[in-house]
Amino acid sequence: MLGVGAGAALQATADNNVLIGRNAGTLLSTQDNNIAIGRNAFDATSPGSLQCVAIGTNALGATPSSGNTVAIGH
Repeated sequence: MLGVGAGAALQATADNNVLIGRNAGTLLSTQDNNIAIGRNAFDATSPGSLQCVAIGTNALGATPSSGNTVAIGH
């Protein structure tokens, strides 16, 4: 994790997440295998979001409960 607020809600059981950028993955808590790069990328995820990639400002913000999702761009 790198960035103010990145992974703020992560718990010890969350594995293999990469979060880079201000507020990247802010609400990730127990989800695994996610990548968020960019300000607010993947910041309002739901509990069922696993194995997702979000690259870009606000990419995958407020995504519904789903896994194996890729979003690139603003």
